[in-house]
Amino acid sequence: MLHRLVGRRLFVAAAFAREPLRQLAVPATPSLMLRDGSSLPFASFGVQIYDDDTARHLTSQALEAGFRSFFTSPEAGNQRGFALAIRDSGIPRDQLYIAGSVLSDDAVGFRSARATTRQRCDASLDVLASGGVERLDMLLLERAGLDCGSVRGQWKALEDVRAFGSINALGVCNFDLEQIDCMLARANVRPQLHQCQYTLAIRLAHAELRRAHEQRGIRLMAFSPLGGPPALIPRAILDECDRIGKAQSPPVSRYQVALRWLVQQGVAYSVHSRTAAHLREDLDVFGFRLSDVEMGRLEAMSERAPDYY
Repeated sequence: MLHRLVGRRLFVAAAFAREPLRQLAVPATPSLMLRDGSSLPFASFGVQIYDDDTARHLTSQALEAGFRSFFTSPEAGNQRGFALAIRDSGIPRDQLYIAGSVLSDDAVGFRSARATTRQRCDASLDVLASGGVERLDMLLLERAGLDCGSVRGQWKALEDVRAFGSINALGVCNFDLEQIDCMLARANVRPQLHQCQYTLAIRLAHAELRRAHEQRGIRLMAFSPLGGPPALIPRAILDECDRIGKAQSPPVSRYQVALRWLVQQGVAYSVHSRTAAHLREDLDVFGFRLSDVEMGRLEAMSERAPDYY
């Protein structure tokens, strides 16, 4: 869930003054309906690895740009800074979608994985609560354990934590289908979302992957959807996105085309940028539509082999 910075968007962070968020009127982002009947905004801001002050500043910037959905991880070490930005914004909690995650793939065996995952869930939730975020819309299991028993122990811990009522839905990140099926065989609560690599930069059988998740009732979210290092979108595909974007009325950027390609497949996305203009651009993908021919051409260009998963 981390290390997803988009190559076109890096700069050195400076010291940031904290000012109240300017309450701007922003258009609502269309949402993806999950299996449980809840909805997730198509566009989310993914908090990356930096210190609390940087997390606080960049989260505030994303809020001002119009983002209302956020994915954060304890691995980043800045959940308190993120939570303080949410608190400082003054935006009502019911207007936000906030997801967290837990990393426990180092624990082996059902009992160890369950205990370790539960402990790390509690620690992460405590940090978020110290900044004012006391409820999560979703909690993700960030990576699968070593074997099936470990995966089931991890998932059981998430079910335990959800039972207390401070978490609405559960999901996974960076799983393969075998790991998902192992978990589903014993799960009492099904995952609503799988956050994974799904981008024009990765040559895989996208349609096959979508169908496999649809059969399991799981929605997809793409991280690094613009191909952050090292998997940059190939030049030929970028050129095609550029051509498609210039043909729109009004024209849109190649990156907006790449994100729109996801949206029209029913795939949500999590992006990151330190630049306000790029954040606004990443949200502005709902006012145009790609033709079936354009969608198919991009799909064909991105595919290589069907054995990625």
